[in-house]
Amino acid sequence: MKKLQLPALLVVVTCAIIGITQLRKPETSTVGDAPAVSGTTGKFLFISDVHLDPQLTVTNSYGHQDAGMDVWSAFTWKLDQVMQSPDAPSFIIYTGDLPVHVSYACSPLGSAETNAHDTAMAMVLNELRDLSVKYGVRTFYLPGNNDALNGDYLPFADAAGYTTLSLVDSASGLFPTDSTAAAMISYQPGKGYYSAYAMRGLRIIALNTVVYNTSCSPYPGQEKACSDEMLWLRQQLSDAEQKNEQCYIAMHIPPGGDYHGNPMWNTNGGNWADTFLALAAQYRASISGVLYGHTHEDEMRLLYAPGTDTVAEVAVSCPGISILHKNNPGFKVVTFDVRSKELLDFTTLYTDIPVSPKNWPGSYSFSSVFKSAPGETIFHRVTTMDQQSLISGIGYTYNVRHGSASPTTVMNFYQVKAQ
Repeated sequence: MKKLQLPALLVVVTCAIIGITQLRKPETSTVGDAPAVSGTTGKFLFISDVHLDPQLTVTNSYGHQDAGMDVWSAFTWKLDQVMQSPDAPSFIIYTGDLPVHVSYACSPLGSAETNAHDTAMAMVLNELRDLSVKYGVRTFYLPGNNDALNGDYLPFADAAGYTTLSLVDSASGLFPTDSTAAAMISYQPGKGYYSAYAMRGLRIIALNTVVYNTSCSPYPGQEKACSDEMLWLRQQLSDAEQKNEQCYIAMHIPPGGDYHGNPMWNTNGGNWADTFLALAAQYRASISGVLYGHTHEDEMRLLYAPGTDTVAEVAVSCPGISILHKNNPGFKVVTFDVRSKELLDFTTLYTDIPVSPKNWPGSYSFSSVFKSAPGETIFHRVTTMDQQSLISGIGYTYNVRHGSASPTTVMNFYQVKAQ
């Protein structure tokens, strides 16, 4: 495959326009230390931003509450229904944020807050662990900004080296706690990032993008942590390329703007968003998916090759279970091509508020909203759509069918450019 000549550490991630250029992604057939998936397509479960509030009995106020126990009960019931289906997902990706919001960003938690915070995180992590054990699948967890033991946006490990993962009773099948498993490739204890095989030939690269946030003043050692992680990511992508493997890069905070257009990755010291985008473009043939959470909304972002109008990757979000951002609670079942590992479709499963016991009735799919053809990849469909249709589709899904987002809101985040 012919490679573009890219300026060092520069990537442009811009909005799609009519007739946008795309990079063709080759099919691959590879082997990794993980089970195979039979058939031509596979599925995985994509979850993010539960923000469980165990002290909230009834969830009934969009924009003011996280997920109460009524939503939690309906959600876990629906997870069981999905995992019991004949074509059940073969692995699970959770892109961060477990507990109720308990304090302002960057402030250490008090004792009362710590108890609520840790109780919620333990409940969600143990549910993920139980799903892994019950259905014999691997779950890949990575940290969100609310998941550090000390508080929101703080370092993942505390002063004693403990992390959120210390709250799990046992860890069989839950990564990265199950760090001795044969499927683990590279694990950075205390740093929150790792890589592991989801299936043969498919490497999950789980990042800790909380270190790149713009919400707090830099803490001692943060800039080095940012640099170390990007160096590690480059090594992982290079290793996957040499071994002819495909990768899903999963993260919590994505590069680009929030719904106001404000950048979510910092530019203090190194411009790490630009560095990430450059790597995404350089290793685009080895990357079959980019996945993220944090926004709580059902959205997509186009990542462009540096200095060009060519899309290198399409990043796909998972909405939250929390309703704090005025969204309906939702999660996804993602369909992928077993050979190329490219993402083909997703179904967003959601419910309105208030919820009923054992009821999670809503759903829509990427293919139905964006009118993709059978077998067409998400990447191909998004990069060949006209701008107006793409913005309209993202606006339709944005709040998980609790209203729609305006074109202005969508344009604030789906164009991600190097600075």
